[in-house]
Amino acid sequence: MMGCPIALPLRIDVDFSAKVAHLLDQASGRIAGDPGVLHPIYDGTFRLSCPMPDGYTPRMNHWGRELSARVNRSGWLFEITEESDGVSGGWMASCIPPHMYRTFLSAWLASNQARQLELFA
Repeated sequence: MMGCPIALPLRIDVDFSAKVAHLLDQASGRIAGDPGVLHPIYDGTFRLSCPMPDGYTPRMNHWGRELSARVNRSGWLFEITEESDGVSGGWMASCIPPHMYRTFLSAWLASNQARQLELFA
């Protein structure tokens, strides 16, 4: 994306990084290995997305089918949302519940692992 350079490898970070450090390491590694998983947004941030994990109950968008997160160019994960067709609801910055970092990162890593395995099958 022109005008929005990012430094790779991008290190993903969050407010509660100590509690999810292993997931942040895995996510950062995945991005370093495939920067294409970062989808640029018009405002210069990037979007990561995945299907909602089995057993997850949407809290902010009752029609949600997908989880997404926004990451700035420095790697700060500052938004997690539940999305459906044309509707989203979620949390930003310090309002993100700590367990949502674990939920999103685990689901995102699992969905991308499955996709990578399918590519090599």
